[in-house]
Amino acid sequence: MSGLGFFLDDRLGVAVLDNRLCLHIGDAEDTALSESAALPFEFAGRPVRGWVCIPEESLDEASLTNWVALAVSGLGLSM
Repeated sequence: MSGLGFFLDDRLGVAVLDNRLCLHIGDAEDTALSESAALPFEFAGRPVRGWVCIPEESLDEASLTNWVALAVSGLGLSM
């Protein structure tokens, strides 16, 4: 697995791994998994709570902006 991570206020909040956008969205995880193309984020075969991944084909400019805003909010920050 290779990728690029983006830190928000010294915490990893957004990462691009292979062909997926992975985001720390905190408590919004369950809603995102049930209402969108989001998939659970897994590391070493185990799910990571508070994180989701969005497949590349499910992203456009507007949805990217919304997902990043959700990640910022999930870390308790504002844009």
